Amino acid sequence: MFKQALDRRAEEGRPIQVGFVGAGRMGTGAICQIGLMKGIRNAVIADISTDRVVRAFELCGHRREDVVVTDNASTAADAVRAGRPVATQDAEILSELPIDVVVEATGNPDMTSSSARSSTGWPRRPASSTPSRRATSPA
Repeated sequence: MFKQALDRRAEEGRPIQVGFVGAGRMGTGAICQIGLMKGIRNAVIADISTDRVVRAFELCGHRREDVVVTDNASTAADAVRAGRPVATQDAEILSELPIDVVVEATGNPDMTSSSARSSTGWPRRPASSTPSRRATSPA
């Protein structure tokens, strides 16, 4: 069922646009898995190290020179709409971008809570890979 839905999105040229917060070991593993799938794409990755983000995109087959590195929401939004991967240090801009879901993969419970709070009210659903009792996600 999910594979058919993703295949349909790929055929229609409208993949699910994913934003990641965190490009460490856990985040990069998930980023690489999404990079192998049809119908879904890593649109933007936020991390304190843009070098780590660019490397994660390279591991998924992107060329370094194709990655747009910016902390400007407007520039990032233009790049996402153009299908170019975006690297940023500012996780707060993800709520302003044309993406469908945000995956919080920092492993930091405080960041998880912050990401969930900043995503409240926008039509995307935050997803957390951080196991923590303190982490919350709005319904």
